Amino acid sequence: MLEGKTCYELETKDGSIKRDIIYAANGEVMEIEDALKPPEPPSVALAALAATHPRAKIVARSLSRATPSFNMNQLLARLTRRLIWCLAMRAN
Repeated sequence: MLEGKTCYELETKDGSIKRDIIYAANGEVMEIEDALKPPEPPSVALAALAATHPRAKIVARSLSRATPSFNMNQLLARLTRRLIWCLAMRAN
């Protein structure tokens, strides 16, 4: 459910771009998310991670576009065997 509506998600791949589209039951497009090549994480984020968790290892980076004007940059780091740290940043 999204915004209180029953939704259906379509996961596609267009060339090298992965795209998820969420439709409402009436066919209305609720959200489009494109997975893009992520940029290097901001040095401030890396410094904060190194200062608080010096043994952390970055395990994944992602950049997704939910709308043409809103991009989300995520950085995942493994702190321990079971604990993952995620930093989500608006990338506009």
